[in-house]
Amino acid sequence: MNAAVILILTGVFPSQILASEVSGKASPLVNQTQINSKADSLIAALPIIIEAAFLESGLPSLSIAVVYDRNIVYSQAFGFMDLEKRIPATTQTIYPIGSITKVFVATMLMQLAEAGVVTLNMPVKQLLPEYQVKSPYPGTQPTTLRQLATHTSGLPRDANINFWSDYAAGNWLFSAGTTEMKWYASKEEVLANLPYIELEYPPNSRYSYSNLGMALLGIVLERAAKVPFMEYIESRILKPLGMNDSGFMLHKKKPDRVPTGYVYGTPASEPLIAPEWEFGVDIYSGGLYSTAEDMTRLLSLQFQDDTPGGAQIISADGLHMMHLESIGWGIGWGRFPVIEHTGGHIGYFAHVRAIPSLKIGIVALTNSNHPLMPDRPSRDITRSILDQLKQAILSGAPTRGFDSGQTGLDAYTGTYSLPGANAEISIELREGQLYATLMQDTRFNYRMNPVGNHRFGIEDETDPWFVFEADDAGKIQSVRFLDFLFKRNE
Repeated sequence: MNAAVILILTGVFPSQILASEVSGKASPLVNQTQINSKADSLIAALPIIIEAAFLESGLPSLSIAVVYDRNIVYSQAFGFMDLEKRIPATTQTIYPIGSITKVFVATMLMQLAEAGVVTLNMPVKQLLPEYQVKSPYPGTQPTTLRQLATHTSGLPRDANINFWSDYAAGNWLFSAGTTEMKWYASKEEVLANLPYIELEYPPNSRYSYSNLGMALLGIVLERAAKVPFMEYIESRILKPLGMNDSGFMLHKKKPDRVPTGYVYGTPASEPLIAPEWEFGVDIYSGGLYSTAEDMTRLLSLQFQDDTPGGAQIISADGLHMMHLESIGWGIGWGRFPVIEHTGGHIGYFAHVRAIPSLKIGIVALTNSNHPLMPDRPSRDITRSILDQLKQAILSGAPTRGFDSGQTGLDAYTGTYSLPGANAEISIELREGQLYATLMQDTRFNYRMNPVGNHRFGIEDETDPWFVFEADDAGKIQSVRFLDFLFKRNE
């Protein structure tokens, strides 16, 4: 794909690249893994594409990485982690990832469920007797762990006691940083506040994002595992995934690697320096820190299937359930098969986005965020790039079954059976063309017409009557006919 065309697609133009010199730009890691010619060309062009988008964004820094399956194919950082001291950001700069922490809480839930320690439909009260929230809806059933994880419990966005924290944050922003911050209540204070909480909608009737619900889930799982929450996440999830630069309270443990956070009231205003965050109960739903390259390991986990390799900390079935049910990923994860999550604190923003079926994902971390402004330039960059990669992968993928001659078509020949139905289809190659015969009714004997990748109509029809499925080595294993799956006989 021509680089100039790609720049136009992202909404930036070559003239913008020349308009300003980028300082603090790390050398990129680019394309050590081959995908296909179109995707590889796009990845090779990413340094100039993202540099242009970064310049247009006005962000202080941007650390970004693209992962394909288990390999980082692009990684680069732009700008400064400290504007005054002119300290360049790198792909190893550690940022708070805010609500993306919820993904790790959900992973903890699935691990414990697969180990038989909890069940998804276990009532919260079973492990958290302090859960005494009120419901104005007749017939409300006990809140479950699944509801907490999928944001379907009916709980409000946060505990009432945290009103004053959000109020103070608003005052801080509107007063240009001259008022005092009030940090989130402790775990003990929130648990004591639960009798004052009332469900805001009937459970299971809608998705409604709840920091309170996810924090309570973390507390429940901590009790179930009998291991402190932070210790569990670090030892059972981060370490096995190789996320060695990730963890909790890293702004205190590794302050030299955590950037200064900046808040812009308007794009033209001088930024405010964000206060150092104190987490309280928010540690359970937003307390993690990570790097762009570490976060690619989280995305690689989402691509896991039943083949060996990678960190097998959760089953493929568990991952599929997380994706489809939005467990841990908030409302945004409901866009399956494209999945994403955002996170942020005052002065920081993080975004991950992936397409598990294509095994491609992108991470962007930055030290700028204004929680009252809807614009998130780093998120726009990741969405644009991933959408382009999706098109490049799909349009550049090799096709099979389009030859009118014999080459390649013999891969489909053989007998396919539908178990338990006494139904068999014979696929034969005759004079350079495929024919399908239903062996129990030989009147069904038609020439097969290639209409797509592994897809065939009959005679001159373009509707895909037969859809073949191959294994990772490309060998045809089955064919779907009339929406029934016929398996190839050995």
